[in-house]
Amino acid sequence: MRSLLVVGLHDAQPLQNFLTESPWDVKELRQRRLDLTSHWLAGRPFKLVIDDSGDKKKGKHTDYVAR
Repeated sequence: MRSLLVVGLHDAQPLQNFLTESPWDVKELRQRRLDLTSHWLAGRPFKLVIDDSGDKKKGKHTDYVAR
């Protein structure tokens, strides 16, 4: 919810509709993203950081995780 507020949205439904009902081709979108990223990096060294701390816990369990 907090990330929605950062971009000025108060309801996730319009964003969800935009993403799930989009007319673009997923493969083409992924390729364009990779092409742009490659262009921006242009051979420069970089570090990839994967941070999974964005799922704020309300209790002892993380949503959507089954064991």
